Parts: sequence; structure tokens; C-alpha cells
Amino acid sequence: MTRILSALLTMLLACATSFAQAPEVSLAARLTTSGTILTVSLTPSASTAGCTYSLYGSADKNVFASGGSGGRLLSLFPAAPEITKRRARDLSLVRRAFQGRPKAYLRAQLQCAGEQSLSPVVTVILRTSAPGVGGAGAWLREVSTSLRATRIMLSNAFPKLTFSSPLALVSPADGTKRLFVVEQGGKIFVIKNNPAAKSKALFLDLSSRISRGGELGLLGLAFHPSFAENGKFYVNYTEPRSPGSAQSRSVISEFTRSSASSTDLSSERRLMELDQPFSNHNGGDLAFGPDGFLYIGFGDGGSGGDPQGNGQDRSVLLGKILRIDVDAQEGALAYAIPHDNPYKGNSSGFREEIFAYGFRNPFRISFDQETGRLWAGDVGQGAREEIDLVLSGGNYGWNTMEGSQCYPPGESCNTAGLVLPITEYGHDVGRSIIGGYVFSGRSIPNLRGHYIFGDFVTGIIFSLLYDGATATRKTLLQSGLSIASFGRDEDGEIYVVSYGDGKIYKIVPR
Repeated sequence: MTRILSALLTMLLACATSFAQAPEVSLAARLTTSGTILTVSLTPSASTAGCTYSLYGSADKNVFASGGSGGRLLSLFPAAPEITKRRARDLSLVRRAFQGRPKAYLRAQLQCAGEQSLSPVVTVILRTSAPGVGGAGAWLREVSTSLRATRIMLSNAFPKLTFSSPLALVSPADGTKRLFVVEQGGKIFVIKNNPAAKSKALFLDLSSRISRGGELGLLGLAFHPSFAENGKFYVNYTEPRSPGSAQSRSVISEFTRSSASSTDLSSERRLMELDQPFSNHNGGDLAFGPDGFLYIGFGDGGSGGDPQGNGQDRSVLLGKILRIDVDAQEGALAYAIPHDNPYKGNSSGFREEIFAYGFRNPFRISFDQETGRLWAGDVGQGAREEIDLVLSGGNYGWNTMEGSQCYPPGESCNTAGLVLPITEYGHDVGRSIIGGYVFSGRSIPNLRGHYIFGDFVTGIIFSLLYDGATATRKTLLQSGLSIASFGRDEDGEIYVVSYGDGKIYKIVPR
């Protein structure tokens, strides 16, 4: 288990076996009496030359109930011809990590040339004698992330292509493997997801309509869950309120493609228009949730410090994440309000589109494909940058708080009922947070389940692992890029959109 993961994966791909079916495998696991060493014993029913073991763990036995491997990948190593013993790691923190959670559950998978066998689920009794803090998830996270850090790098995903001020990379998830690149100036290009790609097709051109500069422009793109059938997609852009006006408004529009690689502007159906009092903090992202509804992020309207108090004012849409049904219409609206929106039918004058509020500038939002969690990166004012898990009806604090601190700094505030960030950092680390995606690809197994995000100013790329109670953040890379966004393809692999050099990079194993 001291070999790095990439070497093990290389070994796995290079191996061959004559088995028609993988041997059966049994698993035993225990902690030493001192509670510092976890020993794993695997016993196959036949020779396992050329095979590979994967060890999965969870604090919840139910994750293995479906019959699959389940749980979180703790280790990957080549199988030996007979009993294989592996010390998962020296768990010097195990006694305090399992306070109140006395059991862990493990399952092994034996992989042989495409065939696999699963061991029965094994319960590990954790003998803890010293008081401590934390939970089972904390221990599993320690195992998963400390076995051996996966070394990663950025690779120029499309060396022959360059874009002008790109802001987003989006997959339509329609089975074509294509990717769509959003340029701030109003154009969307479609490209093949192939490093050899040397051409880009103009899919939509809004450059004659938008207001641009600073935080204005074409800001977001989302594809309808049935895009393959209905050809519908949605954009978030800013335009002048009137010809020649310096004031802008945000527009949420639906378009319908006219061909596989082009869209007629006449297909536009405007869903929403929202006047912006200032030129900054427009938000801009859109994403369809697993419920089929469209989620929209709007900033507080701009200037500094939210002078109009929009973040906490539920009678306006600024400083909010909205949730609407684009497949229906309700009254004079071009969309419908989902029946379970938190303020549906309220008598207090609150906008029914609101899903959550108290945001300064939720520039990038996304859903975890496996858990359905909604993640948001909310850009800070002068001190704190934050990542939030967005819940229905949640108040995320702005401008009562900035991150977990009262705002303005140095003042006291009433924090009752406010949802604190999952993670945050100060301006000594970064100055403009860029929300990303949960990694679900296959290229870097140790990164699966980690939320990947970064900072526009410093170029740092982070990973965040959240077990439902505790979040652990790590610095993955110092990219040196002006990160405008992250992207995720159909396979769950993650890309970095570089605003400065106009390139698209992919996170890959080193």
C-alpha cells in the first residue's frame, strides 16, 4: 500500500488473466488493541495473479445494501496468490476520531480482467479508551486522504483552441461528449471533447445584444435535462436597459437550437428580466437540479456592502438563488413556481421564486451528481470567501455576516437562524472564490467525491471532502491561472476555464 495510486492503476491496466470469473474473496479486518493499526486480511478462493483489490469503507452499513461496492475507496493494491495482509495506515488519531461511533464497515472488491467479486461486509469494532471528538466519517476521511496523496496536474485540454475571455465550460449530457464554451463577449462555441480538436463551431451569438465589461456580459449556460430531445437551453446575460443606457439588467432566456451546432436568435423566449442597480455582483450561473427545476444565482446588485440591503430582503430577487419550473407557466409569468418552494403561497410579500437568500455574489453553483447537494461559491467583500451547501429556505447571512464573521468587521450581530459556510478562507489566501464541481470521474479515484473549487485572483485550486458533518479542505494546485470557472464533462472529469490566456485545462493524474 506504500505504492502510489498511479503506479497501481498502471499495473492494473497492464495485467491480464485467464479467469472466466474472478475468484471469491473473503475479508477480515481488525484494530490492534492499542487502536492505532488497522489490519486487513483478504483470502481468495484461487490464484489472483494479475488481479487487483479495492478496499471500501463507510460508517453507514446501508451504503453496501444494494450489492455494489459502495462506500468510499480507501485503498487499491495488487492481489497476491494467497492471503494478503495490508496495514491500511498507522491510525494515530483513531481513538479520538471515533468518539461515539464504535463501528466501521468494510468491503473488498477483487477485479480480474473485467470480472469482479465482492467480499461480505465486515464490521470493525473500534476499541476506544480515551475521550475524544469527531465521528466515523472523520476517521474514514483520514484513511482515504492519508494513504498516499494523489499527485495531479493541469493539462491543456485543447492545445489548438483559444477563446476570448471564456467564463464557462458546460456539457449538455446528451451522449455526444461535446462541450460548450461561453465567452463573456456573448458567444457560445461547441467543440469536440478531443485533445486533437482544432475547430470550434459558433453555437449562439448574442454579442450584438449584451452589455459588456467588468462583471457584465454572457455569464451562464444550462442545458435542459431533455436537451437531446427538445433542443432547449438557457442563458444568463446582461443587456442595456435601453439603447445607449449605462444601466443594465439581467436576462434569463430560453433558446432552442436550430441544428446540432447552431441556434437562431429568433428562438429566444425571455423568462425573466431583472434591473441591476450597479454594474457588479450580477451572479450569473444557472443549473438544473435533479428535480428538473432551473436554479439561478443572482448577486446583491453591486456597489459595496450591499447598500440597498437586497441580500436580506425577500421581496426582491437580488442576492438570492432562485428555483423555477421552465416547463410550465403560471399566471403572467413565463415559468411556474414549484409547489414546494419555501415561499410558495406566502402572505408576506416574499418572492416565491426564492429558494435561498443572503448571498453577496453566488457566481458559480453546481449539483453533486451522486448526492444531489447544491454547492455555491459566494464571492466575499473585503475579508472572507465562502463555499455554501444551499438548502431550501436557508439564510446565508449577507450582509449581516461575511462568511462566519459579523459585517461590517468589528461589529456584533444576531446570527440566529443563519447558515454558516461549509468552508471559508481569508484574503491572505485568496480574494475571489470560484465555485466548482464534485469530482465523479474515473481518472483519479482518490479524488472522487471531492468538491473542486478555486480562486480567480490567486489561482489556487482546492479540494473539499464533506461527510455530512465535517469538511476537510486541501490545496491541490497553485495553478497561476485566472480561474473564471470550472467545467465537468459527461464522464465527471473536471476542467479549469482560464480567463487570462483563453485556454481550457483538465485536471489529470501526474
